[in-house]
Amino acid sequence: MAIAFAPIDIDVKLPDETILLEYIEKYKVVGSTWDIGPVLSRMQDDEWRDMPTALSALYNRYNTANDTYRYANGIDELMPEIPYMLNQLPFKKLTVVVLFKQTAQVNHHYDPHTSDVYEDLTEVAIDMEPRRYNILLTKHDTPSFFLGDTMDEKIYPKITRERPAFAFCERYHYHGADYIGPGKVMLSVFGILDREKHKEFIEAGINKYPNEVIRFTDPNDPADHKYQFKEKYPPY
Repeated sequence: MAIAFAPIDIDVKLPDETILLEYIEKYKVVGSTWDIGPVLSRMQDDEWRDMPTALSALYNRYNTANDTYRYANGIDELMPEIPYMLNQLPFKKLTVVVLFKQTAQVNHHYDPHTSDVYEDLTEVAIDMEPRRYNILLTKHDTPSFFLGDTMDEKIYPKITRERPAFAFCERYHYHGADYIGPGKVMLSVFGILDREKHKEFIEAGINKYPNEVIRFTDPNDPADHKYQFKEKYPPY
């Protein structure tokens, strides 16, 4: 069985919700189901709204040579709670961090990220799953995020205000989010994992909260083209 979801235990300091929502409204990039609030990347502040540049930064998040990463719009000073929590996560380097404010239903899907550019082709591997880190910043009282072994299944993991951080497998297992009204914000984190520390975090979550771990059947072929397409794209 493969681990699709594991709770992550960190010291939590959530930002003020009013400041958080005002920041997203001021700097948002509008998507189909999310308003995206810039947090951290290799981009300058004014480049977040330039779609080719933003997509290149996303696709190249595992291709980090000679790049300087920076917080956007002074968010680290405006909401120091965000870097406080990010700095606890098991990453060698954070590369793309965003605020997702949900605006519509997110149906079952998985995320193969077919345009990724890899400096190290082993950076994304089945033995590192679950590797996608999220922190739910608001609306902890109403379940929304779900996972499923099939497109007909919705399992809502336990995500609380006291323990809002989790890791899940986005490449191999279905997931989505019910729309529960305005104001739901998820901090979504990408970067280069400290692999040993990451595995320790996952193991600690499994051991401390065994009844909250979600497991599904192993993917049929984790090397399948639709999961991990490794064609090189032009560098950023």
